[in-house]
Amino acid sequence: MKAQEKDRHGTRPILLSVTQVDMRLTSSLCLPPPTERNTGGYKIISTTKRVIPAYSPIDITVCALQTINDNYLLARLGKEPKIITNLEQWHRKNKLPSSLNDVMIHILCNHVVVTGTLSKFKMSGSFKQLLTRNAPFTFRHC
Repeated sequence: MKAQEKDRHGTRPILLSVTQVDMRLTSSLCLPPPTERNTGGYKIISTTKRVIPAYSPIDITVCALQTINDNYLLARLGKEPKIITNLEQWHRKNKLPSSLNDVMIHILCNHVVVTGTLSKFKMSGSFKQLLTRNAPFTFRHC
């Protein structure tokens, strides 16, 4: 069942929370400073109301968890770990990483909290506008 972007009162769904990764575990991510181009358009608003390009926490989490798993398997095989230097290229190559099943999100819609994995939301197409805005690389091609 597809959820509508606005309920009957005109309120928009709100992303409440996302699984986070301890960034100390993501030594395989070596990303350049965020710009409008390399973040997929994701932005944050500073306390001074300045709009700043930033990497999406969801995009980072999906990539980091998958890279941790992949590098663990590579280490067991005696191979060199992967180093991710371009988040957009990584997401283009990995359209459906298994880490989508590991990341839970909570969305408030119509006074109800909807919970599920990124995989569930990506496959159903629910909340596409909200999720594309909050995770431009993860949800760009769903």
